[in-house]
Amino acid sequence: GEPTYIVMYSGGLSSYEAARRCIEKFGPDRVELWFADTNTEDPDLYRFNDDVERLLGKTIRRIAQIGDDGEELDIWGEMERWNVIANSMIDQCSSGLKRRPLRQLLRSEFDPDEAVVVIGFDNIEDCNRIRNARHHQRPYATYFPLLEGETPFKSKIIKELRSQGVEPPRLYTMGFKHNNCGGFCVKAGLGQMAHLLRELPEVYAYHEEREQRLRNRLIADGKGEHGIFKRQRNGKKTILTLRMIREE
Repeated sequence: GEPTYIVMYSGGLSSYEAARRCIEKFGPDRVELWFADTNTEDPDLYRFNDDVERLLGKTIRRIAQIGDDGEELDIWGEMERWNVIANSMIDQCSSGLKRRPLRQLLRSEFDPDEAVVVIGFDNIEDCNRIRNARHHQRPYATYFPLLEGETPFKSKIIKELRSQGVEPPRLYTMGFKHNNCGGFCVKAGLGQMAHLLRELPEVYAYHEEREQRLRNRLIADGKGEHGIFKRQRNGKKTILTLRMIREE
């Protein structure tokens, strides 16, 4: 039989466009939309998901990780579970809440010849990411619909959504590049953190408090100084906490 196309849907414009192109090409019956929820998302992402379900005529399957207390984990719960503060080199949050659970689910429900993993990257983003994603998804085949046809500029996707009466996720209109983790990301640069502090100070304050709490725990456990960001000065690396970034 024909394989099922599983769209690794994030709630962003690129993954919406990947899903739309997939459904157009293969038909709705051969496409599934899987959304790994980090529980750190902007509230407007869920509104957008509801609109996308209506637009595409597909239910989005939500996947969340459960902690030891039976509650759903967010990125800080995941870091606390592993006793690590994630950073640009170790994205424990993304691997623990997104990549690993999606992969386990895929393996439990489909043999490699029964499913194709659909990912919403395009060449504008990074050819390396595409190569890594192909490697990571083996033995499942991967499909990148945004590499085909017209270049998927976000401004154009927003225009097409609005013509159908759907507003894009608000983070884009607030100047964020992605609709992931509510504008916060351990892999983001300091520029994005400054932008988050400016646009959503209460979200920034939440992450600052959680970083401090986990830092205190790691220091008390004798694991030394840890933080998401580092700064290099005179060849010496020092931790740059969210509190320090805010105060500067």
